[in-house]
Amino acid sequence: MTMNVLVVYYSRSGITRRVARDLASMMDADIEEIIDPTDRSGIIGYIRSVWHVVRNKEAPIRTPQNDPSTYDLVIIGTPVWGRKMSAPVRAYISQMRMLLPSVAYFCTMKGTGDISALEGMAQHAGKTPLAQITFSEQDVKKGAHASELEAFASVLKSAA
Repeated sequence: MTMNVLVVYYSRSGITRRVARDLASMMDADIEEIIDPTDRSGIIGYIRSVWHVVRNKEAPIRTPQNDPSTYDLVIIGTPVWGRKMSAPVRAYISQMRMLLPSVAYFCTMKGTGDISALEGMAQHAGKTPLAQITFSEQDVKKGAHASELEAFASVLKSAA
């Protein structure tokens, strides 16, 4: 049985985007970038981003193009900001919570906080993931994430 999959992600620096694109290719999935019009560039953007997550604020994202309820699986990816999911991903989950089918989560990070970010995604969505995984920014930049990503995709395909 072929699973109809959507990979949804937000990326400030391009690291989460790279993982999402690689995963969508492996899963033969549709892909949707969460668009946040907030300027998050440079040090001021970084500080603004951390401030938003510390206060559990949601970003003013653009309306998503894909209806997650039309998919068998939605894989949501976020960078870790201050040990939490990014504000744009928080906003996406809030808007789509009632439409989400089975889910899986991934996050990218420079340091730590992946466990709390992934737990936060599950709690906010009210959905236990079929699987979840973390990638370090350093591994993604070197391309060293591919084998773990393939294993993650295999787990999700077998869960169908």
